[in-house]
Amino acid sequence: YGGATIPRRVAARSLEASHGERFAWRHVVLTPGATGALAAVLRVVAERGGEVVVPVPCWLDYPLYLADRGIPARFVPLQRESHELDLAALEPALGSDTAALLLSQPANPTGVVHAPASLAALADLLRRRAPRALWISDEAHRDFVASPAPDLSPAAHHDATVVVQSLGKRLFLQGQRIGWAAVSPRMPAADELARDLERACRVLGLATPTALMQRALPKLLETRPDVARVAARRERARDALRAAGYAVA
Repeated sequence: YGGATIPRRVAARSLEASHGERFAWRHVVLTPGATGALAAVLRVVAERGGEVVVPVPCWLDYPLYLADRGIPARFVPLQRESHELDLAALEPALGSDTAALLLSQPANPTGVVHAPASLAALADLLRRRAPRALWISDEAHRDFVASPAPDLSPAAHHDATVVVQSLGKRLFLQGQRIGWAAVSPRMPAADELARDLERACRVLGLATPTALMQRALPKLLETRPDVARVAARRERARDALRAAGYAVA
């Protein structure tokens, strides 16, 4: 459970290159895609107790996962026009009962890429208001950012962070499922959390990605997604919406 050693090492090296942190291979738990990773992380959160704060609009399945695990959710609206983080609204939502913050970066469905300064400010809020909180950073769409620098990940700003990623999203291979939950190397209890995630994969019956996808992982990580097609579709949609009179963030 958690994946074979070699593909976990490969994933850890990939994270070191993309996030500027040296992830331990044992802290990278391979899962059947990002959904499997989120299911495992939220099971561990449920066992520890407390609320999960979710900026909204969010990916439509987050509330389903939280309800399935019996986790109380506190939904906090993003800024109305820009869909940026609303720190003034988030501050009173965070407290001693906060077990985790769940945020997609880049944001799904809005497409907003939260700036490093906003992430750093939110990390400071977490440390002050909810010191035990885990930051769950869903980075399934990170590779569609033009220049995904390390400081665009919450892991660069908050020690207690778990990074969730998906190769299926990155390479348009939804259905050929492989991804991971990677515990930040700066998290004090990283070993314990990684072991809990491995156990969660077993208890949930998610097991691990197929042996085939684990063997393919090194080559998959060498393959870059064709983001030009996505960018062109985005421009066409944005131009059409503006021509119809809509304001596009």
